[in-house]
Amino acid sequence: MIVYVYPKLHKVSFTVIASHHIEQLRRYTKILELDEREIHRIPSLKNAETVILHPLFYTTKLLLSRLNTVRRACKKLVAFEVADTDRISNKAVALANECDLIIVPSRFSKYAFISSGVRAKVEVVPHGVSKEFFDEKKLPQSPQLRSLLFKKSSGNYIYVLYFLMHSGFRKGADLVYTVMKEIQRRHDNVILVVKRDINPDPYMNLLRRLRLFEVAGWLSERELVALYDMCDVCVVPSRGGGFELNAIEGLARGLPTLVPRWGCFLDYIEYAIPLEIETYEQVFKMGEEAYQVHRGLGCKVSVLDFYVKLEHVIDNLEDYKQVFEKRSHNIRTKFSWENVGKILINVFKKYGVSL
Repeated sequence: MIVYVYPKLHKVSFTVIASHHIEQLRRYTKILELDEREIHRIPSLKNAETVILHPLFYTTKLLLSRLNTVRRACKKLVAFEVADTDRISNKAVALANECDLIIVPSRFSKYAFISSGVRAKVEVVPHGVSKEFFDEKKLPQSPQLRSLLFKKSSGNYIYVLYFLMHSGFRKGADLVYTVMKEIQRRHDNVILVVKRDINPDPYMNLLRRLRLFEVAGWLSERELVALYDMCDVCVVPSRGGGFELNAIEGLARGLPTLVPRWGCFLDYIEYAIPLEIETYEQVFKMGEEAYQVHRGLGCKVSVLDFYVKLEHVIDNLEDYKQVFEKRSHNIRTKFSWENVGKILINVFKKYGVSL
């Protein structure tokens, strides 16, 4: 039996990824799901041959003592994690080295773990896109998104989609503001659509100086697809990240999607519009919670290159949409959860994880 520990009772991005992993693993073995706040139950469970922690650092609160309790209660300890910068902290390395296997979503994350001193086995299993992303174009059902679609048609708007759920600086919110300010100076009909959390990131105060619409809160996968379908361009100028799922999702729905030519994006850069790198810089500062893990550098895209390429997409939108619609089929095939599940199962078999 596999015990899978993840944020089950409150939805974050890890919840979505873990639920798809569980769906794939259940084709082969029995899974017991535990919320991350139930990690203390593991020592009392019988037949907990393999324990999966997803994510490792969050579920253990970076406490080696908590991890060691889990370690003693199972034969195999597997963890899913990401690297948001090119180096992780010594404390994070110490926890990772207690695991038998670390699974990360990109070659960039693997490099960051190994170069930081992780000696445990590290393998890459990418994130995937669900079956909802394979369907025909979807119309929204929620009042919030129906209103957004009505405004687009009545105003003849072009929607530029940007995700800012958290970590505004890492997600490049300042870069989006600088570029969109100039874009909107030249194009009255270009609107920024920001998908944000219920509690807005502080960088929303900057973005609200632009002409924008906000989509707040959690969306079902169906409504998320409808949001992508009503937008025209997706921008993901993140300074760092383990995979940046919204870039893959935008590509899967045929959106021209702009991403840095660096880091995790190199795993699918051939499908996107690459933004050139201006410099490399610290992403998190001492005192920020993420700094406890992510201590390295990230990239800063060239604002000029970002502007020029976004302007070109807007000026030639229909041509770009035709190209990216063709690319979307390859993305959906390569990154389907079924294919990702096969990769995951092969990794488990390679390292003797019982199924």
